[in-house]
Amino acid sequence: MEIANEGTHENPRRGNYTVRTLKGRSAQALDIRTTQRSGFVRDYPRLALHVWNLVARSLKAMDYSE
Repeated sequence: MEIANEGTHENPRRGNYTVRTLKGRSAQALDIRTTQRSGFVRDYPRLALHVWNLVARSLKAMDYSE
């Protein structure tokens, strides 16, 4: 999984993130960098919440949740 801050939010305490999961189970397969799912997390309070909250929101943005 990759989570990348786009650096586009006007407030430095918040962030907009591009997120994606990669296809593969081995290092060799992941090195090909084929996107399996992707999404966006917008306006995340990056200094107020733990990074695991960002991971959870990222998974939800990519429809991994029920």
